[in-house]
Amino acid sequence: MPPQRSRLRTRLDQFLLNESPRIIFLSIWSLLQFLIFYFSFEIYNRSTHYSQARAKLGVTLGVARGAAAVINFDCGVILFSVCRNLISVLRSTFLNGVVPFDKNVLFHKTVAWSIVLFSVVHSAGHYVNYYRLEQAEQREKGEVKRSAQYMALFTGPGFTGHVLMLILFLMVTSSVERVRRKGFETFWYTHHLFILFFLTLMYHGAFCFIRADTPPYCKSSPTSYKFVLGSLFFYILERTVREFRARLPATSISKIVLHPSKVLEVQIKKTNSRQGDDSSFFRAKAGQYIFLNCPDISAFEWHPFTITSAPEEDYVSVHIRIVGDWTTAFARRLGCSFDDEQQFWIEELRNRSMEMNSMQFHTPPRPTDLPIITLPRVLLDGPYGSPSEDAFNYEIAVLVGAGIGVTPFASVLKHIWYSVMQPTKIITLRKVYFFWVCRDRDAFEWFQDLLIALEEQNLSDFLEIRSYLTGELGKEEGRNLKVKRGNYARDRDAITGLRSPTYYGRPNFDKIFGELALEHPREHGQVGVFFCGPKPLGKTLHRCARKYKFKFHKGNYI
Repeated sequence: MPPQRSRLRTRLDQFLLNESPRIIFLSIWSLLQFLIFYFSFEIYNRSTHYSQARAKLGVTLGVARGAAAVINFDCGVILFSVCRNLISVLRSTFLNGVVPFDKNVLFHKTVAWSIVLFSVVHSAGHYVNYYRLEQAEQREKGEVKRSAQYMALFTGPGFTGHVLMLILFLMVTSSVERVRRKGFETFWYTHHLFILFFLTLMYHGAFCFIRADTPPYCKSSPTSYKFVLGSLFFYILERTVREFRARLPATSISKIVLHPSKVLEVQIKKTNSRQGDDSSFFRAKAGQYIFLNCPDISAFEWHPFTITSAPEEDYVSVHIRIVGDWTTAFARRLGCSFDDEQQFWIEELRNRSMEMNSMQFHTPPRPTDLPIITLPRVLLDGPYGSPSEDAFNYEIAVLVGAGIGVTPFASVLKHIWYSVMQPTKIITLRKVYFFWVCRDRDAFEWFQDLLIALEEQNLSDFLEIRSYLTGELGKEEGRNLKVKRGNYARDRDAITGLRSPTYYGRPNFDKIFGELALEHPREHGQVGVFFCGPKPLGKTLHRCARKYKFKFHKGNYI
């Protein structure tokens, strides 16, 4: 028995290392929900002020009112989870170690599903109440003037209740990940029905459906506004700050770079219009993200992108993968069509540009036959805090990027490069492991210059780079690799151009983390794992990090 207890305790410690803040926070929130439901249920189930209503409706009176109280509470909380300015400020305080601010999107979804659940309970309770009112009227008057169907559909509470359920249905179904990724615009505009939802919710309880036995007969309604108005005020203030900050100072696109695999790099400058100079007026930390808006495409849509430039650079850059309607329209507005002819040019340019300048982050020249266009105006909202910026708080950081998920770490690695070349302060980091997992070999060229420049600084004791190619190589790609091997030096990898080799296949993170745990015992410093990429790989990393008692952080923006 003692060994079994020790094993269970070890597993519990491993689990609580990463999950304890989230579990404690959700437990407190769930407890509050339970208490709100319980006390509201007891008021209507036992209070002498509702004896007549309770005699007609029974226990479903308390069930419906208890669920309504929880809905009001959740609606008063849910908007705070998307107040990004407030969250960014709070996560920079000591509260970040207690409250999982980086899980704000997950908490937002959890509260939303709670609203759905209790809305169903509330609706079911009132459907029963309508039926029992019809039966009570039949017993007392011998006839029914208002049937249960009439009360459910044509009375104030019934009609507004169905409107609320319809809005909730549209918001939830358009928020499903598959729908959101294929049609972000549908998600964006449908989700803003929350304004109509809140207005209807505040009006929903104003019909005095449940009357007390003594005056005031309608003292319990309406109550929703008491919960909603506070969070709505903060959210409106948040959006106002975003809109004002996004438009001042002015922004301009300074450079566009076309990368393989339909990835577009956009470099943007924010200038201080009051001073009339080109000095940067944008302050961001490595690993943070922004929201980007292009009024020429849509005046209201804002899309999140990770900042890939370093804080030391005088511009803000983002790497955008062209996968949706908005990103496609934005690329076309910038003059990038990604047609066959243009892709052929990219392939030719990549094959000719074998020798890279390892000390500079440069971009390939654009072809002379591309049409000259007027670049659109863009607006920036941010920057906002993300888990990646906490990498500098650890002595050992493990950065894992999959595909385009590498973008948060581009900023971190650039900041490391500048810290080595132009040291201004002492950083906590002693060792950085960078893992880049890609299915397409062309994707390794997105930040090839950066990685080569980092290797040239002889940072092997500080930075270790490992690249993994999980996709198969075609015959043509194999022949191109043979040509590249002839152009590169013998100590260079043919795919990445780095001294460190490219590994083929999926990385065995269980084995890798086991080796890291032996090399970096906990008494030598906490190991932080930072990941951005697809969910399946994130689950694997989370499990391995928990096994070896590493702190796990995952980027999540929408």
